[in-house]
Amino acid sequence: MSDNILLKERLARRKVLAEIYGRVLKTPSHHIDKDILQEACIQYSTLSLQEEPDLEPYYFKPYAGDLPLPEDPDNDLGSMDCDLLRNNHISNARTLQLVLWDYAYHCGMLLEEQNLQHLSPFRGYRETGDFKFGNLFEVMPNNWEVPTVLDTREGKFPHMKAMVISNTVGDNQLLRGELLAITDIMSTRLRTIELRPHIIAPILIFSMIGIRHARVLEAHFNGKDLIVRCSKLYDFSSSTPDLKLIRLLARYWLGSPCGETTWEEIM
Repeated sequence: MSDNILLKERLARRKVLAEIYGRVLKTPSHHIDKDILQEACIQYSTLSLQEEPDLEPYYFKPYAGDLPLPEDPDNDLGSMDCDLLRNNHISNARTLQLVLWDYAYHCGMLLEEQNLQHLSPFRGYRETGDFKFGNLFEVMPNNWEVPTVLDTREGKFPHMKAMVISNTVGDNQLLRGELLAITDIMSTRLRTIELRPHIIAPILIFSMIGIRHARVLEAHFNGKDLIVRCSKLYDFSSSTPDLKLIRLLARYWLGSPCGETTWEEIM
């Protein structure tokens, strides 16, 4: 396949993603209803992280090695009690994001100490400013932001992971911030010169919302529709949160890319 044809394909995909981004941007609501999804060519379905193997992510594998349970995150999560009483959703989401990030970072350091970092090919913390993204945040009409992104160490894979925090209560609908982050990051990856052979740029979103809830979304663009698969909401509002759930999310944050993403593999 010639470079010219490949570049045209990547450009065509970016144009459609820009149209999807623009349609979501015009929507004032934080929750995107089914009519808007259909109009914007967004397919929405279920993702499972462990209960149903057939519904697991297509492009991201969880880290399969041993990970310790988090050490007493109650102090961090317990500090949210006053925010919960005040219904401060963005503060709750930010604290949960920091708990997950701190734990995953600690696990990553342990892997390096044991010389097992090759088992987790995604590199450490990256500033969003390291990439040529658009505005991965909004204050009005809805408050959301992307505080953390992650790509692979070698930079050879188009896959990317991101954490999103939102000032809203989650339900079974996709959120404006989730979709804007997905389409912006995906378009940027399809502009990246080093990723030129790839026409699919999968995204794994860790979305922190509401009263200490989290969910995971996997997204990719098939050339026509944006495919978004969403897990159930994981509840961390208890005074004694399930540590195994934090470890489950960290396994996917530390896990490996997979799946076919180049023109030669797909066509």
